[in-house]
Amino acid sequence: MNCPANNSGVLWLVATVIGALIVIVSFFLAYVNFSALGYTEVQSGLDIISNENLTSWKYLPVVAVVLAVIALLVAVIRKNTGAKGVLVATGLLIIILSVAFFFVVDNGSILDIHSKLAEILKGFMKVDYGVYVTIIGGIVLVIAGFLPTKSN
Repeated sequence: MNCPANNSGVLWLVATVIGALIVIVSFFLAYVNFSALGYTEVQSGLDIISNENLTSWKYLPVVAVVLAVIALLVAVIRKNTGAKGVLVATGLLIIILSVAFFFVVDNGSILDIHSKLAEILKGFMKVDYGVYVTIIGGIVLVIAGFLPTKSN
């Protein structure tokens, strides 16, 4: 008989895959929304890395994806309790970077325009749902790091 206790060690690996995939998919969702005078432009994480009017802060979504891939690879390769610390660390870093992205967009630091126009433009930029989805993926990775493994 296959009891649930025997499968509990697989749950953390499944949660890791789901968390990492959430972060990776969120990169292609709307990250920044610019809306003014009836004009709206939405840019995904992929779009903002090629935007020349943004500072190096625009690479935060890429770093989050790299961290998610690292968490996924470590979990799949190691498949033991040593990988769990990596999951918690990468998940927390993804959450911290995503929250930092909120502040960078909110205070206009992401704009690489130094003028009165930049001061006006920053009021029309806001973080979009892709960042929230990234945070959810980071939370799932942290939770996966605390789930039991077969060796526990």
